[in-house]
Amino acid sequence: IDEIRDSVQSLEWYKQAAGADTELDSGIKNLDKLLSEANTAYPVVDQEPGYRDNLLYIYTSGTTGLPKAVLMPNS
Repeated sequence: IDEIRDSVQSLEWYKQAAGADTELDSGIKNLDKLLSEANTAYPVVDQEPGYRDNLLYIYTSGTTGLPKAVLMPNS
């Protein structure tokens, strides 16, 4: 990371460290800390999914072309 960090300053850097209390270099966000502070409550859903709604997006590897999303319907 240190070798390329200055050349890609537009990226946000995250590191899964040894724990939420681990200090990291400036500009690198501690993923363990962010996850420990995240809201664990289930989101409020005010609408039931429909039969034709998309349930899941699977991203292909792009073996024969560019990667793309394959939509899996709720049906």
